[in-house]
Parts: sequence; structure tokens; C-alpha cells
Amino acid sequence: MKKLLLMVVFLVNLLNADIVQNQKVYAVTNLLQDFALDKNISSNDKNMKNVKAIAVIPGLKKGGAVLSFQDGKGIFVMKNHDNTWSSPLFFDYKGTGIGLQLGYQSSDVVMLFYTSRSFKNFFDSQLTLEANADATFVNGVGSGYKNEMGELATYIRSSSDNKGVFIGASIDSAIIRINNQDTNDYYERIYDYEDIINNSPKESVQTKTLKKTLEKYFGTEHNFR
Repeated sequence: MKKLLLMVVFLVNLLNADIVQNQKVYAVTNLLQDFALDKNISSNDKNMKNVKAIAVIPGLKKGGAVLSFQDGKGIFVMKNHDNTWSSPLFFDYKGTGIGLQLGYQSSDVVMLFYTSRSFKNFFDSQLTLEANADATFVNGVGSGYKNEMGELATYIRSSSDNKGVFIGASIDSAIIRINNQDTNDYYERIYDYEDIINNSPKESVQTKTLKKTLEKYFGTEHNFR
């Protein structure tokens, strides 16, 4: 009886993990579509023909006083040599910052990588990002900002999409690591990173919908107007 109970608990946890990752892909798909249609971002900023990869973090948490922390989970996709989009990889985002800052907030983040060099260490689970970040968020109303670093651009969702109270300016440093457990949960088995990037796993409904959104708004020949 005990073994049967443990097996039931295991299966329930496995099913729940799958649902969680599916919902994360669904959320990222919606965020990418909202970003592409955001009228507050100029046409020049939305020209995606040179983007090599995208990382999206729904609900990135940031808080602290002088010293701050950042914590979130996201999804990474990249263009293959034939300009098709890869299947998603799941990652953890951990960061720290120092500066004149106080409070707590939760924001949606879209990172655009313009060169393969800018994310080459991602597959070694040691991609480090450093940037000067200036932002002011008060009572859920945010100015948002775009941090342009040549090879990488970061967009923070603004207005009502920000939750919490945070005000300040800081110098932030963060590291992105592939989350093997979340990735395995989504695909329901273990794959090598290369297999996932090359689209070896069978595409689920969530993966197909994500790729359709990427192809529609972030394809190599698509220019925003």
C-alpha cells in the first residue's frame, strides 16, 4: 500500500510539473505577442530581422535596499542556421544590484540577442549579464526602460504590468543557467541541449503556438510597421 501511495504521489507531481511548464510557455507566447504589438515601442526598435535569440522572463522579481536581488524563471529560443526557431529551453535567472534603490517589484522582461557571441555561454550554464539600469516604479505604475548594449537589448514591461513599489537606479549583474529539471518536465524525458535546439522532441501544442508567434512577429523577413 505504501509503495502504491508513493507511486500515486510521484505521478501527481509529474503531471503537475508538466502543467506548470506548459503554462509558462503559454505565458511567454502571450508576452511576445504583446511586446510585438506594443505601440509604445518605436518601429526601429521592433525591427527583428537581425535577432539571433530571445529570452523571456515572466514576472521577474526584484527587491532590496541599496543591495537588491533579482530572481525569475524564463524560456530561451534561438534561430537555427536555416532561420527556423528552436524548441524552448527553460532557465533560471539570478541577479544582484547595487545603487540608490528601495522596494520590491515584479516585471516581465524580454531580452533580444543580436549576435551568437552574446549568448555563447548560455549552454555552459554560465551566461553572465551586466548592465546599467535606470528605472522608476511607484505603486504599480512604471516608466519601464530599454537597455541597449549593442549585442543585447532588454525591454521591461511598463505601466500596469509592473506590480509592487520600487524606485531607484542601480548597476545590475545577473547569471542565466539552464534549468534541466524544468526542461525535462516539459519534454517528459531527458534530451541533450543540441537535440532540443535542433527540434528533435515532438512538438506539443504549446511549442507549435510559440513558434507560430515567433515566425509571425520575429521572422527574418518581418519588419514592423
